Amino acid sequence: GTIVTSAPVTFTAVPSFAPDFTSRFITGPSVLAPGDPFTASVEVCNRGNLFGSTDVALVFSADTTISPMNDIVVGNGFVDLAPNECK
Repeated sequence: GTIVTSAPVTFTAVPSFAPDFTSRFITGPSVLAPGDPFTASVEVCNRGNLFGSTDVALVFSADTTISPMNDIVVGNGFVDLAPNECK
C-alpha cells in the first residue's frame, strides 16, 4: 500500500459570538388528569456572549421525545436575554 503523509495540522478553537440558551429549574406536575388545572415554570438562561431572543414552549408529551405529531403545545412565550442573564 501507499503511505501518504502531510504537514502537521493545527486546529484552533474560535470563540463563538452568539446567544446560547439553556433551561433549568423546570417545575410542574408529573401526572395530570384531563381538565386538571396546573402550574408549570422554567428558567431560561443565555450562556452565550451576545444578546438574544428565543421562544419557550410548554409541551405535553407521553415520553421524552418531543414530536409535533404526538405531543401538544399548551403554552408558549418569548424571552429576551442579555449574556449570562436568566429569567
